[in-house]
Amino acid sequence: MTVFYVIVALVISVIVGIVTNSLVINFAKTMGIRNKNDVTIRWSNESKPSLGGISMFFVFLVSGFVFSLLLTDELAQIQTEFIGLLVATSLGFAMGISDDAYDTRPYLKLAAQIACGAIFAFTGNNVQLFDSEIVNIIITILWVVTLMNSLNMLDNMDGITGTVTMFVLVSCLTLYWMTQGFFINIWTMMMVVCIGAMIAFLKFNINPSKIFMGDGGSQFVGVIVAFFTIKVLFSRELFLDDSSLLGPILALVMLTPAAADTLTVVINRLKK
Repeated sequence: MTVFYVIVALVISVIVGIVTNSLVINFAKTMGIRNKNDVTIRWSNESKPSLGGISMFFVFLVSGFVFSLLLTDELAQIQTEFIGLLVATSLGFAMGISDDAYDTRPYLKLAAQIACGAIFAFTGNNVQLFDSEIVNIIITILWVVTLMNSLNMLDNMDGITGTVTMFVLVSCLTLYWMTQGFFINIWTMMMVVCIGAMIAFLKFNINPSKIFMGDGGSQFVGVIVAFFTIKVLFSRELFLDDSSLLGPILALVMLTPAAADTLTVVINRLKK
């Protein structure tokens, strides 16, 4: 039955994501348009809506509400962590949407990203690499900020950010089941529906794309990827022993495209 529930959750999230993206595309004929004057950065010569993050966030919120009702006993044990995830993703999405609409000041954007990392750190969703809690909190915040910015900068070609995000989530889910056994809980099901949301988005974002992820989407998936890489790869309870660095190494390998792109952008900007 476990496999059945996973398949059902995946299929429903894909369907809801496809429907939501279709509605957003039809609704956004005159709003949320990208690339009016910037055709080189996005590798496109057409104006397209940059509201793809709406479908991802919608699927995430609905699934979170449903699973909180279905898995009440489990949620009671991880309520603080779950609330931290909801608050951080909501903040990241809201900041990204405002940036899409109003070109938010960089320092305000950075402050929101730091706040997302701090929310993780103080709700138990933090890195567990060192004995020092302060060091772990600092690394958690840096990891969240780095991923939110890296995936935002990576969102410059059709399908690239969605593909990388889906690969990371599939890898985290696979590693979780390999190390903990094949069962469902609120974290595995949230990963499944996020994967479904990415599949639905990629249907419209693979070249030739009809919609872009936008900052709302890239900031949201940055928080999501940060959370599940921390949960699976930076946790001694799940994947690490006291001396293993295999988890962080795997995280860097999974995110090689984002890391390479970020490094290229930083070098180019320093040259200018």
